[in-house]
Amino acid sequence: MDALSLIKKLREATSAPIAECKKAIEEAKLDYELAKDILKKRGKAIMDKRGSKEATCGLYGYEMNESRLVILRLSCETDFVSTSEMFQDLMAKLLKLTIINNCPSVDAILSTEYEGSSGLSMIEEATTSLGEKISIDRIVEYSLDENLAAVYVHNKASKHKNLGLMISAVIFATENKEASNLELARQIAMHVAASNPICLSVEQIPAETIAKERAIYMEQMQESNKPAEIINKIIEGKMVKFYEENVLMEQNFIMDDSKKIKQILDSKLTLKSFVRMQI
Repeated sequence: MDALSLIKKLREATSAPIAECKKAIEEAKLDYELAKDILKKRGKAIMDKRGSKEATCGLYGYEMNESRLVILRLSCETDFVSTSEMFQDLMAKLLKLTIINNCPSVDAILSTEYEGSSGLSMIEEATTSLGEKISIDRIVEYSLDENLAAVYVHNKASKHKNLGLMISAVIFATENKEASNLELARQIAMHVAASNPICLSVEQIPAETIAKERAIYMEQMQESNKPAEIINKIIEGKMVKFYEENVLMEQNFIMDDSKKIKQILDSKLTLKSFVRMQI
């Protein structure tokens, strides 16, 4: 096979820039397999060189089956790369790898194979082609044994609808996965994305957070010249408002703001936890 054909074959196999493919073929003296290894090593070299760079862009994505929900964050350096088809395809493959092989950690993802390549190899190949630091920065997983989960993705990626710039998920303790429960769970996941609660219930707010809020409100009232009893009532009212704005169960439901989240959940659905992540 002539050099031009080898360059084309290497380009199709790796999606690396044509100039990099040409260099690798020439360095390997037309040995195709050696050229692939050269590109792989260059990808690792780029990863090492750019290791100190901040990868503040990227995507969140999820995969879910009957027993498990997995959410990943794949990071890169620029929006240009995060919106590329290659980056999105990489994210989709890493999610498939993770859910199929029950990978519990980033290290497990990197060392596990899917469609003939390990997670690390996939990232190195993409790094070679895209020229940026790419890393898996977060993995969150939930068991769905006797649990119901719903996920909402905001600002979805153009190609894969399970990827986006923001992702929220809610977990309910129930085995009842009938359509009405699934729809309500999906709406609450959307609510979490829109309302950004800090915790599930008032009891979960750290004591120091409550003390800090009370101190702020007390300072605001110091020059009001109102009786202490009135000030205390005003502060309690402000704390109720704080809970309504920040505690999921106390928030007004975005689909029906006449009801709080805790009022729309029936006895069949117990909300256990939620997560909201955003690039």
